[in-house]
Amino acid sequence: MDYSGSPQDLGLRDFVAFGEHVSANLDASAVSRAALPGARAALILLLTINLFNYIDRQVLAAVVEDIEKELPMPAIPQWLQRGFGSDL
Repeated sequence: MDYSGSPQDLGLRDFVAFGEHVSANLDASAVSRAALPGARAALILLLTINLFNYIDRQVLAAVVEDIEKELPMPAIPQWLQRGFGSDL
């Protein structure tokens, strides 16, 4: 393991070489330095996509009755009705 600096410089409180005991207790400044630069933008983007998906599903659920009135139901083959029941 090749790194520059001491374990204290990296924010580690306890560090024993050769993997016997490694405690990765990081202080707040080390955690804030470890955050990725685009993490906040990615989180906001994902939350926005999730919100849009939720709103889209709610709108579709609200107008499903109107869609069923406007569009005729297609004829369902007998084999499909027997396989999945008559609720199709």
